[in-house]
Amino acid sequence: MKKLLVGLCVGLSSLAALAQATPAQHTVRFGGGFFLPTGDVDISIRTGDDDDLVDVSNRNEFKSTFGVAAGYEYRFNDLVGIDVGARYYRPEVERSRRTGSLAEDKAGFLPITAGAMFHFGEVGRFSFYAGPQLVWVLYTDPDLDPDIDIDYSFDDEITWGVKGGVDYQVGNGPWGVSAVLEYIDAAAETKGGPKLRPNPLLVSFGAVYRF
Repeated sequence: MKKLLVGLCVGLSSLAALAQATPAQHTVRFGGGFFLPTGDVDISIRTGDDDDLVDVSNRNEFKSTFGVAAGYEYRFNDLVGIDVGARYYRPEVERSRRTGSLAEDKAGFLPITAGAMFHFGEVGRFSFYAGPQLVWVLYTDPDLDPDIDIDYSFDDEITWGVKGGVDYQVGNGPWGVSAVLEYIDAAAETKGGPKLRPNPLLVSFGAVYRF
């Protein structure tokens, strides 16, 4: 009987310790960050009539900008969670030549992400994580008013990305701060026009709330 009571006490103590060590199941991250394009496209456009063709090289690209970010993660255990998020940016899209800018206007870039998140342990108050993402990118079109026949209406797309970050717990409460780095393989293909391929790095900083 005494052994049974001792075993029961040890078992309850172990469960209590495990419950205390189990991380919070829900994590909300929100803040702002940078849109940093890593790709662009050069296109050649032939103008003039059939007897007098002229090759004109135009460069089309997204510019860096700042936007907002928010996300939610549900952790199944201390190793694996599922993460969903959204970001919104209004980068400039510029069409230029060697002689300078021809036209530019803002386009909307709204990636909605979902994917697994793998946690690599904690070092002090720091928690590290990373995982693959399925990404649905929504665009709003720039009005470049080109003097040539190019349609800059971007097609929404489903693509892939990779996200990683670190959280830092402030004090003993549920709040903290985070830094997140994400890469998205975005094509930004137009209807009958160029494919700009911004392939952005998204760098976000903000607050964390766990519960």
